[in-house]
Amino acid sequence: MKSILVFVFASLFTPCWLTAVANLLLVPQEYNTIQSGLSAAAAGDTVLVAAGTYYENIHFPALEVTLLSAAGPAVTIIDGNSDTHTVLFDQDQTGSTLLQGFTICNGSALLDESRFGGGIYCNRAAPTIRDNLITGNQAFLGGGICCYQSSATILNNTISDNVASRGGGFYAFDSQPLLSGNIFDSNQCEGNGAGGGIALEFTHATVERNFIRNNSALPGGGLICRFDSSSVRGNTIVANSAAAGGGILCRYSNSLLERNIVSSNLGTASGMASRMSLPRLSCNDIWGNDGGDYWEGEDLGGNFSLNPLFCDLTGGDLRLQQESPCWTVDCGIIGASQQNCNGESTPQSTSQPAVTELRPNYPNPFNPVTTLEFHLPAPQSVRLEVWDLRGRLVALLAEGPYSSGLHRVRFEAHHLASGIYLYRLQCAGTTIERRMLLIK
Repeated sequence: MKSILVFVFASLFTPCWLTAVANLLLVPQEYNTIQSGLSAAAAGDTVLVAAGTYYENIHFPALEVTLLSAAGPAVTIIDGNSDTHTVLFDQDQTGSTLLQGFTICNGSALLDESRFGGGIYCNRAAPTIRDNLITGNQAFLGGGICCYQSSATILNNTISDNVASRGGGFYAFDSQPLLSGNIFDSNQCEGNGAGGGIALEFTHATVERNFIRNNSALPGGGLICRFDSSSVRGNTIVANSAAAGGGILCRYSNSLLERNIVSSNLGTASGMASRMSLPRLSCNDIWGNDGGDYWEGEDLGGNFSLNPLFCDLTGGDLRLQQESPCWTVDCGIIGASQQNCNGESTPQSTSQPAVTELRPNYPNPFNPVTTLEFHLPAPQSVRLEVWDLRGRLVALLAEGPYSSGLHRVRFEAHHLASGIYLYRLQCAGTTIERRMLLIK
């Protein structure tokens, strides 16, 4: 176990240092199993897992800890062995609790006492789940992921080939999750199940910039919204199938549906269908659906029905051709893709936010070079620093006046030891801090 001291500022002007212990725990070098590493962890620790297949059912502790793979999901697999949920969060974990970089598979939640979330179950917890492959799991509710009274943040995962009675890929009840940048592919609901890709019930979710494709259910092949008030925006919803609402089905819902591409879905009313609902629709392209290009609800304007011009729909390339009508001036980018067929950014995707941002470094983990990005909404003086967890400044990467816009800084850590480092942006009275992991 590698012990590192963490120091915290108690004053903006005169630092008063408080000490606590953080560790980098290595599996299997120091701990034979992932669960034993998590059980030994303290708040703020990172459990780093080497490549391999681990036949375990992981139960996260009631701490803010990070579970991270060293080599990525292709070669780092957590197999639930069809016993129960492969991963369980149920102790009020917050967004600082992170699960990143694994294949999560072979979870089964079909028994009366454990019917939720075959791959991952977030029960009254709000972890961050990112950059994982969640596949081949089954449950009654939420084959891939289930959220109950949860504000989980679910980013950049591929959620595929999961099975459930409701929510083949993802299911949420009485929750406020964020789903962004994910791929929901080839999930399904059995029998009369609803929501092949995503099912939202009594929920206020944010569903943005996801690819939702090839999913199937009886109602709501791609997505079903039921008794909810979610925001569904900027998604590409294609080639899903259902008896009713092949793309999206809303029941007793007042969700906001904006800037989505809903195309080439199969079934009755296979574009967008609603039952006893008044969803609000704005700037959606609903085209080429087998059962009709419907948009039932309150039309806020900007909706149309034109071929979105994918690069290769049959081959699964859902980027947009340069001539696509989904690159609009009035609505911005419609759909999840922000690249054309040549991999170039669309004109609207190069526009910058009107706030100061410190973006995640890439790659992360890194060895020994990584890139840091920050965006300034206006010209101002900045200071970008790197600190170790002993509270020592190890690098000053930027200092002085910078123009508005996006800036990139290269960080070389040849001289530093493996471990967690903090990078901190200070400007105009604002301080933003993120973590990165150096592995040598």
